[in-house]
Amino acid sequence: MAVVPGYQDGGISGCITVFTMWMLYAVWTVVVKGMAVMLPTLQEQFQTTTSLIGWVIATTGTAMGLASPFAGLIGRRFGTGASIMMTGFIVGAAVVVGSLSTSIIHLSISLTLAGVGLGIPTVLTMAAVGQRFTTNYATAVGISKSGSSIAMLTLVPLIQLFLDTYGWRGTMMLIGGLSFHLVVCGALMVVVDKNLPHTHAYIAMEQNEDHSENDVTSRCGTFWKYVTHNLDLKLLRNMCYWAAAAIYCVNYTVFDMWIIFFVSMAQSKGFSPEDAAIFVTVAGVFNLISKLIQGYLIDRVFRSCWAPLCVMTIVSSAMLIATPWLNSYWLLMTSSSIFMFCIGITTCLQDVLFKQIFGAELLSGIFGWFGIKLTILRLCVEFIPGWFYDMSGTFNEAFIFIGTAAAVPLIPLVAYRYFKIV
Repeated sequence: MAVVPGYQDGGISGCITVFTMWMLYAVWTVVVKGMAVMLPTLQEQFQTTTSLIGWVIATTGTAMGLASPFAGLIGRRFGTGASIMMTGFIVGAAVVVGSLSTSIIHLSISLTLAGVGLGIPTVLTMAAVGQRFTTNYATAVGISKSGSSIAMLTLVPLIQLFLDTYGWRGTMMLIGGLSFHLVVCGALMVVVDKNLPHTHAYIAMEQNEDHSENDVTSRCGTFWKYVTHNLDLKLLRNMCYWAAAAIYCVNYTVFDMWIIFFVSMAQSKGFSPEDAAIFVTVAGVFNLISKLIQGYLIDRVFRSCWAPLCVMTIVSSAMLIATPWLNSYWLLMTSSSIFMFCIGITTCLQDVLFKQIFGAELLSGIFGWFGIKLTILRLCVEFIPGWFYDMSGTFNEAFIFIGTAAAVPLIPLVAYRYFKIV
């Protein structure tokens, strides 16, 4: 799991890359979760249904996934730092323009552009961190991904204060202003990376002046080589990649379903909204702690991520499956905290595992193609717990389903060990 030749392990370039990834996760959380906080206000403003506003907000995540496969191509063509500068400007401008929306269609277009602008740099920075770190890679990933946890605990609660003070238009302008910090992060990466090597370089289309019919086959071959290399299509023929995709996509989908349905489940058990908010806050703190401590444990104690991944997957699945029988205040708080602690470690260690299997140079292609698969899985699966509740009137079957899904990554993890891949 060596660092890419020409890169110092960590260094100032690594620190700036980690900070950029941290900022991306924080901005993503503020944009998506902040819009969710404004949902009732937007529904009233545009005089539409909750489901339609929810669908418009969800287009941000969908656009992120659809844009992700092209991140590697854009990064190789323009460079990681310059690409982050361009897409960061798109995010900030899209959210600011969205504050001027006069219809739900205008808002949908703005949030879609913001999603595209978030999807590409997220993939590029995840790959860049993998290229710059070896001995402290788990620590770097944990610090980077703590951006979402810290933003959830600090910035998202401020959205309601901004909403009450400045209205929804002013709040969106503030979110857009925060998003422009990505331009600065990209500029810093351009400065520190200008003397570093470009790995897995961009391949340009060959220009051929021969326009005869006999040259059609050659042109098609050249075009296919261009597409295959720059979009890393060879990954789609690799079974190890598909196993990794199952781990990545299932873990994030399970996390999403917990976020979406936990508060409603707690209230269905008779807890107040304030109690549910405390459960989520405490669980969020444990999630943050897990991301920060897992790096030290993996980089300096265990030296292997396979066994901790399996243990955390089993424990998180068990906590979800046990949820229907946990009806007391402290039991539910404990189970939710343990789940968020485990999923925090899992979402960090899976990145370490992927670098160990595929190497640093393929990370942009791997995470890029993960994005579109995650989008499809979210659209196909995340409504199912709600359907269980509509059918039965309780969330018991829903959380058993979520817990069963959380155990699915064990299958590819065991397969990796059985075939001695890890």
